[in-house]
Amino acid sequence: MHSMENNDFIKYEDEIYFFIKISQSFFHVYQKHLEYADEKNSLFTILFGAFGDVIVDKFYNFDKLELKKIFYFIEENINDKYLGEIIATGLVESIVINAEKKKHNNLFLEILDLCGEETYKYIKGWSSVQGIELNKDIGVRI
Repeated sequence: MHSMENNDFIKYEDEIYFFIKISQSFFHVYQKHLEYADEKNSLFTILFGAFGDVIVDKFYNFDKLELKKIFYFIEENINDKYLGEIIATGLVESIVINAEKKKHNNLFLEILDLCGEETYKYIKGWSSVQGIELNKDIGVRI
């Protein structure tokens, strides 16, 4: 049995619930990760990475308002000292990797259009380290 004291899954339950309220798909992912919930922070990053998978996989199932809420949440929290790292390395990187893999017409550009300034700066910096040249006006070139 894992100790739930000081657990990120408890500490950030409002942030997790934000996603669960948007879609049952996030709830199913959350349930799968609860089995492994303990005091290891990397597991919280993995949960947010799985949320990124859902965002890309179900992108066209979300309505515009839901997508705007998600990307506003990301923008508002990406510079938080702790949660921002989880969002950046888990959620945002997962979104970028999975959207780029999909090669679905303009999916990546549609995602970039939803990003706020700070989120876009993070994506641009991270992408350059990964060898992806990113230009919001013309899309992604490898």
